[in-house]
Amino acid sequence: MEERLTLEDENLLMSSIRTGRPLAPQRREAFVVNTKALLGYAKSYSETCHLLADACLSEIARYDDSIGPEWKQGVMEEIQWWWTWINTLRRQNKLQSWAHLRAQPFPFEADCAKLADKELRCLNIGCGPRPNLGEATAYDVEVVHMDPLASAYNRLMGFLDAPGGGDVVFGAVEIMDQLETGKFHFIAAKNCLDHAYDVPSGLRQMIDVLEDRGVIALEHYENEAEAENYLGFHKWNIEMKDGKIHVWSRDHSELFDHEAYGFQLSCETTIHTKVGGQPHPMLHIRLMRGLG
Repeated sequence: MEERLTLEDENLLMSSIRTGRPLAPQRREAFVVNTKALLGYAKSYSETCHLLADACLSEIARYDDSIGPEWKQGVMEEIQWWWTWINTLRRQNKLQSWAHLRAQPFPFEADCAKLADKELRCLNIGCGPRPNLGEATAYDVEVVHMDPLASAYNRLMGFLDAPGGGDVVFGAVEIMDQLETGKFHFIAAKNCLDHAYDVPSGLRQMIDVLEDRGVIALEHYENEAEAENYLGFHKWNIEMKDGKIHVWSRDHSELFDHEAYGFQLSCETTIHTKVGGQPHPMLHIRLMRGLG
């Protein structure tokens, strides 16, 4: 009879498949499952990731069919990364913490008082499978969690039985003008613009869906594509240059003139420890318009 994979075995196997690195001989010998079970699991994993990636790409292509092959490959790798990370956290008994992420304080709480007479709306763009944006607020705020890979993420969270997600809606910064989402008073983009395929266009479209009075909060690793050697989704870099947001890739560079759009800008830099344990500068950029 075939034995089931342990959670540790699943995580090691998924990491091996995702990175292409074979398991160490001693680790292979330590597996308590037979070869047939391993191969069957690997096959179903690969087929599922392809199915999820194809569904996402088909949805995006309805709005934009100009996406390049590198970004398309990144879709598959991003799904694989989250699958592995969910299994890692489950093995470490940390996955349940995702259930409480939305119970954190709403990051725009201080700004709500200036718009208290409004029906407030907040867009959390590029949120991933489990939105990490607090919704605890004294005000009535509609929060929309959006990601271009929403269809894959919602299914992934479902069949992996992971808490904190399942209600992400489809959308990308580059196609906001086609989605008829309405206007928002607050827009949050956390660790996602470096994954976009056209950041300059995305910034402009975020402004287009912001109310005349509102706030955009960007939280991103500084020059993340360079740090990650342009692997996977990492194609764009974000940094501050001459008091402005500078976005650049291997073949494009643009300095975002926030003042031309009526924004005040502030930026704080902190040192953040990545999943792999390495420290890296994190930019906390705040663009505010019409709130004094």
